[in-house]
Amino acid sequence: MNDLTGDPSIVLDSIRPPTPSPTTSESEAEVRATRIKKFKSLLQMPVVPLASLKRLAWNGIPEELRPIVWQILLGYLPCEASSRADVLASKRKEYQKEVKEAFQSEGGLDQAVWHQIRIDVPRTNPHLSLYSFEATQKALERILYVWAIQHPDSGYVQGINDLVTPFFQVFLSALIPKRSIREPFQRKFLNPWKRIRSGVCLHCSTVFRTTISSRNREFREWWPL
Repeated sequence: MNDLTGDPSIVLDSIRPPTPSPTTSESEAEVRATRIKKFKSLLQMPVVPLASLKRLAWNGIPEELRPIVWQILLGYLPCEASSRADVLASKRKEYQKEVKEAFQSEGGLDQAVWHQIRIDVPRTNPHLSLYSFEATQKALERILYVWAIQHPDSGYVQGINDLVTPFFQVFLSALIPKRSIREPFQRKFLNPWKRIRSGVCLHCSTVFRTTISSRNREFREWWPL
């Protein structure tokens, strides 16, 4: 399993095209292998050419590479490989500070916000077993509560839980062993909880905050109050 708190680009060498299924034609397998190779060639450059990565990603991103590509395209990871370790360390320190402020404040938890989150999280994607797991629900509660405390103007409202899930699922996929990449998420992949807390929650919280904040700025530019 990958170290979710480190630079995800270090595992690129180990990523290979998956074994084609019986229904996959030879030409389809070749096209997929070629796309993975093109993505890896960009991602392994000392400085990822962002414009080229955007063009390549326009027609879809192989699932094995989706976590790192999303993190670069969303501005979470810098294009410069040499600065990623320092940037991630800084983000980790900032996130730990935010968690402490949210969960260890003198006034205790904001009970109204916490209550609503605890109601909504179990309702999230009830058709997917992944979201019934305790570790998943604990992670979503943490991500959403930190967001609400850090953004009192907007706070937490119903529906924000659904906005987090694409990030959570994609970044969680970095945990899945290569042989299981196409299998449904299983409870065993979410253990120990510490790895989810330190990795997926860190990535989701930061990417979610950046993405929503940028959308809010765009909204205010188009629809000034």
